[in-house]
Amino acid sequence: MPAAIPPTTSQTLTPTKAPGTVLSPIQKYSRPEPAIMSQALTPTKGPGAVAPAPAQSMGQPPMADFDSVKKSYTDFAARHNPRNQNFRVQNYWNNMIGKYKCPMPQCFKSFKKPGQFEHHIATHMQEKKCKYPCPGCKDHFDTISALIAHTESQSIRCQFRHSKNYGTFLSQALAGIVDVVGEDMEYGTVQFAISKEAKKNFGAVAPPEETRRSRSDEFKAATAALQQRAVDEDEEQRKFWEEHERQTEAQKAKEREQERAMQAKKEQETKMEEEKAKEEARLQYIKTEVQKVVERQARAESERAKAENKAREEARTRQARIEAQKAKEKEQERLMQVKVEQETKMKEEKAKEEARTRQAKLEHERKVKEQNARGAEQERIRQAKMLQERKAKEESEKRKAAEQEWVQVKEGTSEIMEDDDMKKLEEEERQLVVKMEKIKEQRWKLLQEKEMQAAQKEMQAAQKEMEAAQKEMQAAQKEMEAAQKEKEAAQKEMQANQAAGAGQQRENEQTYTNWW
Repeated sequence: MPAAIPPTTSQTLTPTKAPGTVLSPIQKYSRPEPAIMSQALTPTKGPGAVAPAPAQSMGQPPMADFDSVKKSYTDFAARHNPRNQNFRVQNYWNNMIGKYKCPMPQCFKSFKKPGQFEHHIATHMQEKKCKYPCPGCKDHFDTISALIAHTESQSIRCQFRHSKNYGTFLSQALAGIVDVVGEDMEYGTVQFAISKEAKKNFGAVAPPEETRRSRSDEFKAATAALQQRAVDEDEEQRKFWEEHERQTEAQKAKEREQERAMQAKKEQETKMEEEKAKEEARLQYIKTEVQKVVERQARAESERAKAENKAREEARTRQARIEAQKAKEKEQERLMQVKVEQETKMKEEKAKEEARTRQAKLEHERKVKEQNARGAEQERIRQAKMLQERKAKEESEKRKAAEQEWVQVKEGTSEIMEDDDMKKLEEEERQLVVKMEKIKEQRWKLLQEKEMQAAQKEMQAAQKEMEAAQKEMQAAQKEMEAAQKEKEAAQKEMQANQAAGAGQQRENEQTYTNWW
């Protein structure tokens, strides 16, 4: 396996919080802290004097693209971030398992290909983006590109572009690639120029006095140079890993070949040992068989006698077991019959009780209806009598008033209603009362007949219900008889099986006796 490529040293941008300060580099941490997932870059402490711009070493490889470098080396997660410029996938190769091992705690996954490993470890880096503060107005931005565009713009709130630290800020933010050469008075924009060291390192060919405004072609050329360098590094890594994988496969093939040779040798030795063991076992078997034949002849008679005694004992035991089973089945059958009879009696008693209850209920309802009808009829008679009395009284008063008027009109004549007419009217009144009583009696008789008919219908319905209950009981009795027949058939089948088993046992005993 090729040696691991040592990581290159570089500086990492760190957003500041103190007013008037610029981005300052942080030294590489010598020892990682425990596994803590950091979510932002570590800011510098406290306000103070403006930090001087550090000397840029253009001999070292430049930083990655401006928006990707957002993690510090001060915690465990940032060291293993694939977007870090010092990340080397070969550092995670494990010779024991021949795979790339994930370094994250509580993660035990491993991968054969570096691309799969990088994609997996990137899933652990799901923290928030780093915010870069403006040294002037203290606004925060997600990317360095957005921060630089903000500082270039003309705004009333932020005047950091006119600060004396603006050049130092751009030098740190752009890794010394671009220098500020002046300001365009006509357009109010900053003029940049690519530094000589950047042209020397990246091979850019341009007139030394050529300048540009922000976002000019030279800035794009510098960005393209950075991207080309990243592509070249990726190509070198790809070639390295292709060679590494080829060597690994060759080593694995060699190891497999050695393993197959060792396995073949072990199999041959095992086969020889097995043959030797078989030969020894065969000789021992012959000796044992000879000894067994001698012993078998001596034991034959005693074993035959023991077998006969055992067979007789088993036959007696089997017969006793069969008899006990039969007795148990008879007892169960008797208990089942008793239970069925009890259930039948309980059902009959229940049906009779229900019929008696229904009959009593119907009789009680009929009596209640009769009493209600009788009370209603009496109330009607009383009301009719009161009405008749009131009408008779009114008629009597009318007749008296008429007599008085008639007496007054016929005054001077001695014509007065005779007693015979009064008697005649009273007789007619009595006849009317008798007729009314007869009508009431006929009406009461009709009501009684209707109630009797309704009671008879209810009795017929109850009789039908009792007949249905009797039919259900008969069906249940038939089902019980069918179950009893099935049980008898099962018993007969079991007896037949027992007889067949006894015959087979006798045949086996006879065969055993004949063999001896």
